[in-house]
Amino acid sequence: MSTELVIRIWTDNRISARAQLLELIKIFELKGFNQGSWKGLTVRKSDLSQKTLQLQEPLSWEQINTALAEYDSDDLHLSVRSAFPCWRFDGTTPQDEFVPLWIEAWGNNFVNSTGRCREVEGDAAISLANSGPFVALIESEETPQVRQVNQYIEKNLERVTDLILAIAEQVNPVTMKAFTAQGLYQPLNAHLVFFRDQTVLLNDLIFIKKLWDEGLPGYRTPPLRESVDKPDLYTLHPWRGLEASQTLSNRLSGLINNIDYLTPTDLEQIDWQHYDNYEGENGRVVLDYPYWVNSFLDHFYIALLSTNVKK
Repeated sequence: MSTELVIRIWTDNRISARAQLLELIKIFELKGFNQGSWKGLTVRKSDLSQKTLQLQEPLSWEQINTALAEYDSDDLHLSVRSAFPCWRFDGTTPQDEFVPLWIEAWGNNFVNSTGRCREVEGDAAISLANSGPFVALIESEETPQVRQVNQYIEKNLERVTDLILAIAEQVNPVTMKAFTAQGLYQPLNAHLVFFRDQTVLLNDLIFIKKLWDEGLPGYRTPPLRESVDKPDLYTLHPWRGLEASQTLSNRLSGLINNIDYLTPTDLEQIDWQHYDNYEGENGRVVLDYPYWVNSFLDHFYIALLSTNVKK
């Protein structure tokens, strides 16, 4: 079974789900990030099985705008499908193809009514149906075939990064994070993070402490502090494996209380020369270049927790 690559988006102005969806579609069309038309426009209420609207025919942005004119409520979930151009592989031979993509946006009341929390879910999401074309081959011996595949994987990742930068420029979100869907959508599991300012990073750390102290009952995830030797692999993502999750849990146990003393000003001490990052007018992207889906940004958040603070 393939694992999705998911970009979660958090905004602060609480624009409607309809406006968010239309803005994201417009970015895809203007920047050429999608292949083909938009299909499967769907509107759901809190009961996800109840479809208020479903249109299977191909639609333009203008037609979607018209179709959604009456759907501006804060208790709705909107989605639409298309395709994301990328390189895929027949063995090690690159082929110019695509992966299915879908865009979702929802109101805050929708998230609350389903027992989920906005800290995990965000306000909108872009999902690529298969993360495989974005994961580099890591071999003990780098053969010419492996190098060729990874060159095209890098092209795919640059395209996703360009999409994230375009959203940062046009939508001006508070934060965005890229995840693979097998783990909980929480900062330690992010492969890439965009943030507007240091307050966002502090809020990420506060959420990590919540996971440590309380877990998330709505997601059936136990407090991390209760299982340092055998951490929950959904909370800390199964791609890490048990040993790396244990190491991360032990690092957290020694640093987690620093959060009580950190301020956004403390986090301005970050030396960005130590991280692969892009700074734009609306914020900064942090990632492990070039194969950022192959790693997590837990080391970045551990470094933030290690910031010198006055206690």
